[in-house]
Amino acid sequence: MAYRHQLPIAVALSEDIEHRPGRKLPYKPRVCWTDPQTERRRSVARMHLTQESAQEWIDSLLTSAARGVNPASATGTLAEYGNAHTTLALRGLEPKTVDPYMNG
Repeated sequence: MAYRHQLPIAVALSEDIEHRPGRKLPYKPRVCWTDPQTERRRSVARMHLTQESAQEWIDSLLTSAARGVNPASATGTLAEYGNAHTTLALRGLEPKTVDPYMNG
């Protein structure tokens, strides 16, 4: 897996909530930003049942971004995080130690 750059503090985020009536989860909040290293537009979105829960999700991403956490990382799974950081976590370990750790 490719290394994900951490979002620097003070990168501006834009947000919106799209209402999609007739769906099981009708509210789609989205947070967008421009990655300063690649200059590509990035975004994350997740469907919600209510507008309030959608706004809470956006607020949590804004809070994380203010601390320098990449919104894409903040919404990822634990497995994605582990795969992205395994090399860093295992650096400096002897090969005989790495094998049992990887089996766990």
